[in-house]
Amino acid sequence: MFDWRRQWRIRQAGNALREGRLDEAYEIVTEPELRDYRQAQGVLEGLVDPLLDRAAAHLAKGSLEDALADVGRAIEAGGNRPRAADLRREIEAAIVRREDDRRRTRDRLESARGHLDRGEIEAGRAVLDGAASAATGVSVERVRHALEARERDARDLAARAEAALGRGEIVAAIDSAARALTIAPGDPEIERLVSRTAGAAIETIDAALRDGDLRHAETILARIEALRFDPPAVARRTQALGLCRRAAGAIVAGTFEDARIAIERLSAILADAAWVRTTSDALRAVTDSLLRLRSGPLGCFESDAARGADPKPAADPHAATAAPAAFGSAPCPAETIPDRLLLWVDGAGAFLILRSNRIAVGRAGSSARPHIALVGDLEGVHAELLRVEEDYFLTARGPVEVNGKPVDEKLLADGDRVALGGKTTLTFRLPSKLSASAVVKLGGGQRLEGHIRDVVLLDRAIVFGPGDDAHIPVRGGPRAVLTVGRDGLRLKTAEEIEIDGRGAGTSAAIPLGARVRAGDLSFAVTGLGGGR
Repeated sequence: MFDWRRQWRIRQAGNALREGRLDEAYEIVTEPELRDYRQAQGVLEGLVDPLLDRAAAHLAKGSLEDALADVGRAIEAGGNRPRAADLRREIEAAIVRREDDRRRTRDRLESARGHLDRGEIEAGRAVLDGAASAATGVSVERVRHALEARERDARDLAARAEAALGRGEIVAAIDSAARALTIAPGDPEIERLVSRTAGAAIETIDAALRDGDLRHAETILARIEALRFDPPAVARRTQALGLCRRAAGAIVAGTFEDARIAIERLSAILADAAWVRTTSDALRAVTDSLLRLRSGPLGCFESDAARGADPKPAADPHAATAAPAAFGSAPCPAETIPDRLLLWVDGAGAFLILRSNRIAVGRAGSSARPHIALVGDLEGVHAELLRVEEDYFLTARGPVEVNGKPVDEKLLADGDRVALGGKTTLTFRLPSKLSASAVVKLGGGQRLEGHIRDVVLLDRAIVFGPGDDAHIPVRGGPRAVLTVGRDGLRLKTAEEIEIDGRGAGTSAAIPLGARVRAGDLSFAVTGLGGGR
């Protein structure tokens, strides 16, 4: 570039400086081909104070990046003068303070959003009070508006719930209170409203249970879950409705002993419900009548009738006209006890007891009528369990695996897992060294009729008690043994035995259908028809 061109550019920079166009003047005189000239150095010296003045103005307005840039230009133009150094330190300190403010604001916003998500509206508002930074003001207002909207929605729903409670419309009250709780779960007023609503719901459920309006009680109980209210009171009502359904199912199935057991347990929960007492009396009459029939002469042929066989004629020609056995008398001899029994144990459930030494396992509904009838893709008789003295053999008629290996015949051991047809599973147990009786546990959600999930293959004795070495695990119950002998079923235990409420010592014959209690152990055994 010719000298006249440099002179002209330097003159341009001087004019820009005089007219206050500091950025233009600075850009010109810092061009590489000009800055070493003495005239350019003079313009740079003239820029220092105006740049520092402008930096101070930017600092006052909070334009910290612009202020820092002007200080940097001033230092480059005239060296690190004391004023420039002091101003730079002041700007840098202001930047640190601003970043701290922004960080605290971001933290407050995050905290406020957390309170918002948890429905803690007042806490969220308190956090936002100190978060109105200019740099994040929009975000602060957005969160504030969200908090206010949630508060309005929650208050509106709470008002609806209060109004519904006043009108006695418990379903509408639960729905509104549950929605308010979803929006503002941490709000103390909402929590108090939920507690009042749940209390009113419990009272409504109790009234419905007392009156026998079970459908309404069930509807309210299902809705109360939305209030996240789960004290023992809810569990007791849930248990009561469960017992009602169990009793109803047993009545439909004709297993009146099971229904009576459920109603007796229900009466402890709904002691003041007249319909429960009436139902209990009716079931007691039914079961007492059945017990008289089964403990009388006809009961001896119950297993024959279940199999469709003709009873053998009595040796005594007067036996047909003999007086019926008294209520609670000893059961029939062992040879007349049904091959299929139902054992219902309070707290443990229902068990199918099979006395045969050869047990067929197969498809439910099959004309083969297997002893253990399962739902699945199985043969009519898919496998057989054969008891030989104290050993059990499995013979396959369809695809069978034991512990994952295909078998045609297998000597079973305690804990063996049996798969029939690939999907239907059983577990074979020999829990007690005191008895060769075995237990077949149904797997994969399988149940037999009457919600039976365990089948006992009775040899001579069944052991009740706590622990894995009992055929019938009874938590907290006494050790007891139920045997089949000449006089039929007999229970032996260290506890006093009661049969239908009457003491019978520590060893007693057990009539079919009787309610038996020994300490915490309570059960009943009845004969079953059907099957093989």
